Amino acid sequence: MVYEFLDHKSDVYVRVASPSLSRAFEDAAAAAFEVMLEQGSVRCKKTIDLRVDATDLEQLLYMWVDRLLYHFDAEGFALARAEVRSLRRARSGGFSLSARLHGEDYDPEVHGQKVGVKAMTYSLMRISRGASGRAELRFVLDI
Repeated sequence: MVYEFLDHKSDVYVRVASPSLSRAFEDAAAAAFEVMLEQGSVRCKKTIDLRVDATDLEQLLYMWVDRLLYHFDAEGFALARAEVRSLRRARSGGFSLSARLHGEDYDPEVHGQKVGVKAMTYSLMRISRGASGRAELRFVLDI
């Protein structure tokens, strides 16, 4: 399993372990949507192109998940999968991520309805990379 849910008193604590940082961000998106709906029931019927810029990796992760939640809450977009096209250090010293989101309009009868996620947080956030290049992300979703 590339992500797991860790013990937390009141929110959802997520741990993602992936072969690369780009893949870890894709897996973080999958984990966030699995909290809210039956992600396996979502089909790839439409796409959204997304770009996120940030001053550091922690802010990039925060803004990435926050934008995904926005598309779900404001536009009713259910994510089937996220495809990170590039994740790189910007000339300014910050980071830039561009991605394509695949999914469809959310329908609770088709996609189920689990727990509502209110927001992404910086609580317990950690981003690390092992010597082999594997990336690990930890973050908390406010429910």
